[in-house]
Amino acid sequence: MAKKELIKKVALKLDITQELATRVYDETVNVLVEELKEKGKTNIPYLGTLNATKTTARKFKLPNGQTGKSKARKTIKYKPSKKLLKKV
Repeated sequence: MAKKELIKKVALKLDITQELATRVYDETVNVLVEELKEKGKTNIPYLGTLNATKTTARKFKLPNGQTGKSKARKTIKYKPSKKLLKKV
């Protein structure tokens, strides 16, 4: 589902404008990002947990036989909640 589709559905269900739904969505994402930056972990009730982790640099082989090296980077791991898994 794209952002626009999500915003349209939320706006229709709550009987609010799409502009207001967009602002709510954007602020929700901003709050989650701030929480991940500060604590490295955030729990979203009924959805799951997001964890900010760092990956290490790794070596890999290309199909033509050459070797390469990936960079270390930040990533987000997601673990769904039990309630979400039961509903899906």
